[in-house]
Amino acid sequence: MPTRSRSHQLEDLSLTRLRALLPTSWVVRRKDQDYGIDLEVEIFDNDGSATGLTFLVQVRATDDPARADRMSLKVDQLRYFRTLGLPVLVVRYLSDPERWFVQWAWNMGHGLRPS
Repeated sequence: MPTRSRSHQLEDLSLTRLRALLPTSWVVRRKDQDYGIDLEVEIFDNDGSATGLTFLVQVRATDDPARADRMSLKVDQLRYFRTLGLPVLVVRYLSDPERWFVQWAWNMGHGLRPS
């Protein structure tokens, strides 16, 4: 019988939970062919007006509280983020207890910040 890995379960859980945290007026698009970017977020005002602001999101999830506030990205991946022309938010999700750590990719190297 096929089994579903915990990493795949965590990925889906983290993306679902992150979407729930963002304002409903924002548009969140899943990037199906993941090359280090999971979501594209377009910001709209509360009245539904477009702001012209968009950012990308890379989400990494873990069950391990000891590793929640750290993760490694390859230098090539950070270089790739810089070529995209949009800000990239790097997000670390800890499942239990649920916690979020976030850092803009251009500021990597200074540690993840709890949200």
